[in-house]
Amino acid sequence: MSELIIIKIGGGKSTNVKNVVNDVAGVMKENPEKRFIVLHGASNELDVLHEKMNVKKKILDLASGFESRKTDDEVMDLLLMAYAGKTNKRTVSAARNKLSWLERCGRKTNGSTQEQGNQD
Repeated sequence: MSELIIIKIGGGKSTNVKNVVNDVAGVMKENPEKRFIVLHGASNELDVLHEKMNVKKKILDLASGFESRKTDDEVMDLLLMAYAGKTNKRTVSAARNKLSWLERCGRKTNGSTQEQGNQD
């Protein structure tokens, strides 16, 4: 079994998906024998949805000094819209446009979510 490399793309306001996809393409071309999983964030898109949908963000201050987002059903809907919807589709689309050579080599680009992975 070939080595697996996991790449995490940030989801902040300054993230430029097209530039990141170019970087990922370079790494993949240099390592054709390895398998890749690319994960993306969507925190900026989630913040935009909170504002547009008038849903108050609920932040928990942890004893460690970190913050964590409290996720109820309403916020889960926003998370799915941000992560599985717009951000995922645009990231996969950018990857397919840049990495069409992958599919010609038998590698696939697709988008999925943990929710999809947990279905019976």
